[in-house]
Amino acid sequence: MDRTRATLALLLTCVVGLTGLPKAADATPDSPQASAREYGKTLPPVGFVQFCQRVPESCLPESRHRRFTMSDEKWLMVRLVNSSVNGAIAPVDDESLYGTAEYWTLPTDAGDCEDIMLLKKKILVSEGIPAEVLRITVVLDENGGGHAVLTLITSAGDYIL
Repeated sequence: MDRTRATLALLLTCVVGLTGLPKAADATPDSPQASAREYGKTLPPVGFVQFCQRVPESCLPESRHRRFTMSDEKWLMVRLVNSSVNGAIAPVDDESLYGTAEYWTLPTDAGDCEDIMLLKKKILVSEGIPAEVLRITVVLDENGGGHAVLTLITSAGDYIL
C-alpha cells in the first residue's frame, strides 16, 4: 500500500484545482434528496458470500447507523481513488476471466463491476474511510442487468462510486 499512498499523494498535489467536489461545509443530511432510500433487507449476492469465505478479513461485520463527515481532502482522495481504479482495471466479465458466471475477487488489472467495487473499498478503507460507511450496492443498469457499485454514506448525502 505504500505505492498506493505515494501515487495518491502525487495525484493530490497535481489535482488541487479539481472542481465539483462536495465541500465539508455543504453537508445537508436533512435534504430529501441527500440519502438513498432503503426499502428493506435482502440477502447478499452469492458471489459476495463466496468472496467472504475466501477473504474473511474483507467482510467484517459493520455498524449501519453512521454517516461520515468528509473533509475537502477526503473528498479529493475519494475522487482520485475512484477515477484511478476505473482507469487501471480493464472491464472484463467473470466468464471471460474465470470461466464462471460469478466470481468476486480483488482485481489486479482486469475485472467486472463487483471486483472494481471491492478494490475501491479496500483502498478507501486503507486511506481512513470507515468500512461501515462504504456500502456494497447492487442496482439495475439501463438495460435491466445487475450492476454492483460502492456507495459512500456521508453527512452530505450518499455518493455512488
